[in-house]
Amino acid sequence: GSWGDQTISARIKPLSFTGSSSSYFAGLCGRVADASNFYCVALRSDGKLSIRDGGGAIGTPGSVSSNIATGTWYTAKLEIIGTTINAYLNGTLVDTAVASIAKGGVGLAVENTDAEFDDVTVTAP
Repeated sequence: GSWGDQTISARIKPLSFTGSSSSYFAGLCGRVADASNFYCVALRSDGKLSIRDGGGAIGTPGSVSSNIATGTWYTAKLEIIGTTINAYLNGTLVDTAVASIAKGGVGLAVENTDAEFDDVTVTAP
């Protein structure tokens, strides 16, 4: 399916990161147009949460210290409405960015990371 406005949420537990690069993450992705065009809320190996697209972080990682650690469940939510992207961690708004991709699918993503996902929901706000 391909949606415009969407809210994706899930519980995510990072199990291990294979390195400390901030590009190592577990996350939820929305407006996935193709392998290079998408947005994700990323729980990163450097302990921060950020919004990223196909090229890397596009939000302001570290604006709120997230202290992401392995072996802990987190509730992440990615909300994309119009051109606004909001990322939430455990109910708190942590990062925002601007969307230019109009619509797309949804997905779960890991990069050099082992993680568990549970309670995945997708809704139209």
